[in-house]
Amino acid sequence: MNVFGDFVGRWLNDSMTCNGGLKWQYRTSQAGYWYKNSVSNGGFFQTSARLARYTGNSVFAMWAATIWDWSSQTGLISSDYHVYDGASDQNGANCSSINPLEWSYNIGSYLHGAAHMYAYSQSANATQEGTEWEQRVQGLLKTIQSVFFSPFSNATNIMFEPECEEASTCSTDQESFKASLAQWLGKTAVLVPSVAGDIQTMMQATAQGVASSCSGQGANTCGMKYYIGGWDGQASLGVQLSALETVQSLLVSDAPQFATEA
Repeated sequence: MNVFGDFVGRWLNDSMTCNGGLKWQYRTSQAGYWYKNSVSNGGFFQTSARLARYTGNSVFAMWAATIWDWSSQTGLISSDYHVYDGASDQNGANCSSINPLEWSYNIGSYLHGAAHMYAYSQSANATQEGTEWEQRVQGLLKTIQSVFFSPFSNATNIMFEPECEEASTCSTDQESFKASLAQWLGKTAVLVPSVAGDIQTMMQATAQGVASSCSGQGANTCGMKYYIGGWDGQASLGVQLSALETVQSLLVSDAPQFATEA
């Protein structure tokens, strides 16, 4: 609740540019302060949506819808459900030019939030809103599958990070992005039954690729590239986290049901 309140305050304080949206940083001295990006706003969206589903409180649902609409109107979410990295509000730019980079955890944050909004709508007996959120989940998932899975013809339904993985240029943070996507895909499969089959197919194939990559350093280290049939020599915390979250995502159907405040 405190985090949500802080996000609301930041949003209102920053609404003089771009008609809303969270900045990436708090302080003007920090690199990225003039950037309103999808991961910051996707995190706020997901927080609002999760609180809406958990509490049933329509105020949280209203904020989730507001953030989604702003993200779409600004162009961070495209009409065909691509999620782009961000836009600047510096020197009057007013988010007029979108940075087209696509990262797995950006779109994953919106997917998970939309899944919670679908579940909230179901509990609130809001059929029309539920249908709209389900369609958004399906649209995001279709884009995720086309952009972040199946990098090559011999690697069907295997997750990868297209901006940096093939060239092995991912930073430590970027190496962990697939962990977030894997976790949120698994939870989305529970919250939105209509996409569960597709997600399970994607994650099972990816988990098999992960298993083949975990042959490094005495067969106790996993790699980044799940489609090469072995270890690729990478061994950072982010790489291991992504591998672990992918395998664990297959356990969601055996996990306890999502809790609610009631």
